[in-house]
Amino acid sequence: MTEKKRLSIVDWLQAGFQALAALGPQALKAEPLARRLKVSKGSFYWHFKDIADYKSAMLDHWQQQATGDIIADVSGKQGTAPAQLADLITAVSTMDMAAYGGTNIEAAIRDWARYDKQAQAALLAVDQQRLAYLEQLFQGCGFDAGLAKTKAVLLYGALNGLQALAYTGRVDVARELRHLLTQLLKE
Repeated sequence: MTEKKRLSIVDWLQAGFQALAALGPQALKAEPLARRLKVSKGSFYWHFKDIADYKSAMLDHWQQQATGDIIADVSGKQGTAPAQLADLITAVSTMDMAAYGGTNIEAAIRDWARYDKQAQAALLAVDQQRLAYLEQLFQGCGFDAGLAKTKAVLLYGALNGLQALAYTGRVDVARELRHLLTQLLKE
């Protein structure tokens, strides 16, 4: 008798992000996810109370992995603010997102947030956290609060737009963001 692989919470979360990126939020249901993973629904309910609990876990995981951990890593390097901005660009533009549905997962989460209040709240919290961190870094570069906020919005907006363009494979996100950062640091 062969031993079945025991799925972890992260296995389930990654499957959810892959389904979300490929098929949209309507794919976040226990049965289709279980089929995708070739296990019974019982495995799903071993880890999650229900779909609402699962979606909440997905959003928490995304917030931690794609924001909290990156900020902690970049902040932990204790370089100058311009060096931390450069490190941040490298971190966000070179992340291996294959296990989470690929490069369009952020766009998929933003789309999900258009229709789901919980996803919308998580997205708002992530955007606020990311923008606040960028503002802090630009202030560390010597810009006043107003200009730091404007530069943070420009860099963050460019990141989101470039990620969308990169989905077609025609944009080098890291190169374009580094070029924009050079311009933003001059003014």
